[in-house]
Parts: sequence; C-alpha cells; structure tokens
Amino acid sequence: REEIVADTAKYAGSDLLCYRATTPASLVKLQHDAWQPLLDWAEEKYGARLTVASGIAFVDQPKEAIGRLRDAVAAHTDLALSALYNLTHTAGSVVIALAVAEGRLTSEAAFTAAQVDELYQVDRWGDDPLAVKHRDGVVKDIDAGARFLALLARARLRD
Repeated sequence: REEIVADTAKYAGSDLLCYRATTPASLVKLQHDAWQPLLDWAEEKYGARLTVASGIAFVDQPKEAIGRLRDAVAAHTDLALSALYNLTHTAGSVVIALAVAEGRLTSEAAFTAAQVDELYQVDRWGDDPLAVKHRDGVVKDIDAGARFLALLARARLRD
C-alpha cells in the first residue's frame, strides 16, 4: 500500500497540468482553460498550490503541496487506491485522477484534460492510426477507473 501511495503521489512533483506551452497562443489558451481550473480546485480542496511553468524546464513543487496531495491519495481505500494509481499513470496527473475520484471530472472530461496537447495536434495536423489506437486505450483506461470509483462510492453508500 505504501509503495502505491508513494508512486501515485510522486506525480504531484511533475504533474502534467503544471507544464504549459509557450506558443502558439491558441495552445497556451487551451491548456490554461483546461488545466488551471483543476489546479485551482486542488488548491481549494486540498490546500495544494502547485507551481506552473512555461516550457519543459523542470520546476520544483512546494513540499507542502506535494504532502497534501500525498495525504489525499493515502486517504483512499485499497480498492479506490488501485483505480487512482491507474488513473494517475494514464493521465499523467494526480490532480486529474483525484478530480475523477471526487466526482469533479467525468471520465470524458478527464480524457480531454489529459490529452489537451494530443487533441490540439490532431486538430491542427490530422491523425494517424497509431495515435488513434493509443487514444482509444487511454479513453478505455480512464473510463474503467472512473466507473470502478463510482461503483465503490455506491457500495459505500449502501453500507
């Protein structure tokens, strides 16, 4: 359990939502509009204010924010943690995974948030069969995690 919590929570140190493009302006806006509300939500919900960087240079995240997101991950039951782990790895974002777990994002919205860059490229340059196959797998994985978490929540309500 502790290893899974640590492996899931480590994404707080390099969360997808914290790395923004510098150009073109349309992608910068798209990332901001999709990702900033989720970062704001994580700050409000967990007190975890993550630092946003422009470009690909690594940015150290505040230890307090990482700790708070780790606590949020650790608060999940073993079964929920397994879904959270998979969602985090699939999305590249512990914030997206927690938002799905908390009902803040649907699986469709989580997919869109996790794939902002890829969907932008498809819109501009077209698609290819390998990328389609990969995205189909991402859709299925995110949907399975979201459904599993929803079923666990329903089971808790019945208990």
